[in-house]
Amino acid sequence: MTLNWKELASGFVLIFAGLLYGYVTFDTLPIGSPLNLGPGGFPVVLCGALIVIGLVICAGSLFKSEDAEFGVVPWRAIVMLSASILLFGTFLRQLGLFPSVFASAFLASAAERRFKPLPSVLIALCLAVLCSLIFIKGIGLPIPFFGSFFSG
Repeated sequence: MTLNWKELASGFVLIFAGLLYGYVTFDTLPIGSPLNLGPGGFPVVLCGALIVIGLVICAGSLFKSEDAEFGVVPWRAIVMLSASILLFGTFLRQLGLFPSVFASAFLASAAERRFKPLPSVLIALCLAVLCSLIFIKGIGLPIPFFGSFFSG
């Protein structure tokens, strides 16, 4: 029996992420009860699902007949996607929903090696309009379309 190290590492990453976010959720948010979930209820369910998926992947790595190489790490994608998420979470209130979604989508599209600015701008614009219509107009979330940065 050979061990597939790539799948084993992937499973451990998912387990670690589920445990880390589960701990943060238990520490900071009330969970509630099964019939009356608090703000931490759904994140705990997602963390549990992430841990189970990680365990399944780890178990599957024990039964693979070949070992896969790790290959090249896509650093550009890791950096750009992380920057996109950080930008959105950090500047949502200051920039507003529309500019935050636009900038995040544009940065995320720059993760691709064959990045093309014009299609990325168009897709980011469409996503920003769609998210603004759904979350501000449709659902009525109290997030400004343009944030305090633009109001002077």
